[in-house]
Amino acid sequence: MAKTLSYYLFYTISLIFISFVSQFAVAAEEKITGLAIQEKLRVPVYYAATSGYPPKSLADYINNPMPFKMEARYIVDKFSARRNNQLWLNAILTSNSRDELKTFEQALLRFSKLIKTDMYKGDRLVFDLNPVKGTSVSINGINLGTISDLNFQSALVSIWFGSKQPSKKFAEQIRKAPSSSELKAFNDLKVQSKNNVRLERLQTAMLETGSTTAEVVAVATPKAKVPAVKSNSSNQNNTQQAQKKPISEGDSQSTKQNEQAKVAQSATNKTSKSSDSQQTTNQPQSQTPAKKAPEKTPVANVKVETPKSKPVTKQKPKVEKTQVAKVEPLSVVDQMFNSLRSDYRAELKQYIEQNARPVPPIRVRKKPKGEATLRITLVNKDNKPVVQDSTTLQSEFDDNLMEAVHSAVKRLKSMPPIPQAIADSAITVDVTLNFAKCKRSTSTWICF
Repeated sequence: MAKTLSYYLFYTISLIFISFVSQFAVAAEEKITGLAIQEKLRVPVYYAATSGYPPKSLADYINNPMPFKMEARYIVDKFSARRNNQLWLNAILTSNSRDELKTFEQALLRFSKLIKTDMYKGDRLVFDLNPVKGTSVSINGINLGTISDLNFQSALVSIWFGSKQPSKKFAEQIRKAPSSSELKAFNDLKVQSKNNVRLERLQTAMLETGSTTAEVVAVATPKAKVPAVKSNSSNQNNTQQAQKKPISEGDSQSTKQNEQAKVAQSATNKTSKSSDSQQTTNQPQSQTPAKKAPEKTPVANVKVETPKSKPVTKQKPKVEKTQVAKVEPLSVVDQMFNSLRSDYRAELKQYIEQNARPVPPIRVRKKPKGEATLRITLVNKDNKPVVQDSTTLQSEFDDNLMEAVHSAVKRLKSMPPIPQAIADSAITVDVTLNFAKCKRSTSTWICF
């Protein structure tokens, strides 16, 4: 009895010890080693946290890679899928050259699909980096997939530990342990359970479309469709069928013309014979009759039948085959840059339409109705987008009101900065403005 009691006592103590050690190991593994704030337009977007064995620099990770986690815990109430995709893609495209990006373009494509989702306050986007297995991506504990490309893994590390980090303050904070107040604010952000339904749907979609490399490649480089080459033979068949009817009509017309010619020729032959007989009667009988020449069959009396395949009146037109130039599909890297540029245009359009407030001239008493569409060209000047030109595409206003619209666009100062990956080129965007935000007071207009 004493042995059984001692055995159970030892077993219980062992379980307690194992659970304590496991909890300690989990706590040690999830210990936050660095905590910084990622901002966009001076607005905090998410906490950037590291745990495990993060490197001091990108070179340190390449030379001596160790497993660690990169976590983004969102602070804003809602961060749209478009803005989230733009933020992460811009960071990777900026930190790596085009030649480097081409080495992991398929992984980059899959990564863009994983992060293009709406994020809400408290959501946790975690990258579990393992130098052997690859990078596992999860949101709120729901695994979305693993990217095995190690070149992509180094590119992801370069976002926070490379030479082009979000800011100098970010670079300092991500490399040191957080204070107790910062850690408390980080842990107070809780996941909203209502968002897990959409994440489970996203997980199912990723398993269906992104489980194999072949499927990812098929999405990345679709085959260029060349409908003109395929329709060339069909068009030729259609033209041949359409030409059958004119050919039969030409045959009937040629036979009619032959019959008419035959009747006319027989009539001329009769008249010629009657005239010959009259001439012979008028001649004296003493003369010896001339030898008759052998009668020649008139050519017009011979019915010449032409084959139906070669009509006389109409010839079959030759259908020349048109050669269509082969369209090469865009590379994945080019698609990423185009996606980044289109996302920025959408963000810029939204900002201008919400913040541009055209004010009508004072002499205008009633609020103008209608809209005006402008095409605005912006250039990068000292890392800030500046309006270079604005032209009218469509307008329902007169010249005085249009001057107010153009001046409202030029007054904008704090526009979203052009992403660094595309900052070397000008950006054009089409916006639609009106005077709906204006209200007439006693003597002036108030536009809010």
